[in-house]
Amino acid sequence: MPRARAVKSFGRPRYIGLGIALGVAFGVAFGNVAVGIALGLALGVALSARKQSEDED
Repeated sequence: MPRARAVKSFGRPRYIGLGIALGVAFGVAFGNVAVGIALGLALGVALSARKQSEDED
């Protein structure tokens, strides 16, 4: 029976969740939740990609 290959995960989901949470908080504070979620998601994905590239080096 062949060994199963390890599946590479997509970055770090905690950074995406943290980005969304911060985005919602800033969105509520500034009165525009949709923009806050979008910016938080972008920030979370950027941090996740950065952390993943650091782990590969």
